Amino acid sequence: MVLLFIKTGAFCYSQVTNDSITADSALINKQLKYHYLADFFSSLSITHIANALAANEKGSIYFYYNVTLSGDLQYKNIMLSSYYNTDFGINSFIDSIAIIQVDQYNFKNSLTYNFKNSKFGLNLTLLSRSQYFKHYSYSIDSSGKTVSSPASSYKSPGYSMFSGGVRYSGKEFSVEFGLVNGIKTIIKDQQYFDLLKTDNLYGVAKGKKQKFDFGFSLIVAAPLHQIYKNVYYENFSQARVVMDDLSYLHKYCFDMNQAIHYIFLKYFRLSLRSKIVYDYHINIKVKSINSVTLGFYFHNSL
Repeated sequence: MVLLFIKTGAFCYSQVTNDSITADSALINKQLKYHYLADFFSSLSITHIANALAANEKGSIYFYYNVTLSGDLQYKNIMLSSYYNTDFGINSFIDSIAIIQVDQYNFKNSLTYNFKNSKFGLNLTLLSRSQYFKHYSYSIDSSGKTVSSPASSYKSPGYSMFSGGVRYSGKEFSVEFGLVNGIKTIIKDQQYFDLLKTDNLYGVAKGKKQKFDFGFSLIVAAPLHQIYKNVYYENFSQARVVMDDLSYLHKYCFDMNQAIHYIFLKYFRLSLRSKIVYDYHINIKVKSINSVTLGFYFHNSL
């Protein structure tokens, strides 16, 4: 928008010389800064078992991918930043059932006004989080067969959050504290109330498609960056609490996603990824998922 405004102004003033236009363009280019990152990581593993001793020893195919897109555009003291991350992992057992082990996306846009000569600024953030595919819960029936039951799907649940507060922008990470925060929980597919035989899902009452709460939020983001030779680190974590639950520590929800990567042979990566999730609406226990993967990656950063 700034570039369009300057260009329009230059054409309006017919007395502006070519030298002044060139000087103005050079000044704009010097003040306008940008950075972006695009990263894709995938892995595939196939296991075959012959003459298994136990019935639950079955061959499987495991596929996993992670996509991260981020960037920021800064003009003087104003910065617009975007972050998108999604990962998906599925384990398909031969002659059995396919199980989705991970599926989540985060999409965040932030507008920040930085104080002069400071890493702190005022911040507005819009964030959404959900999953892309249908998830199921699994059980074993009396015959020993694995049975699946619908559990969740796209925007069932889904979360949208907006916040206004303070942002700290470090060299390799940022911290956003939402002082004025709104959290919307969405249940798009109403059939889950009947399928799961409940009158309340993720804090949303049956017959309602969404619930809106005010509270506070904290977001820590560290896009993929080098911390040592061939070693990279990334993190995206968020915590939230609604106003009515401030005095109840067990109602503070958080979601942490971090990974350490070792890159070799230019296009291959050994990764240790850790996910820690807690939401008392879903499970009163902290859920932890840790994985070690070897796979192919594409990375481009300027």
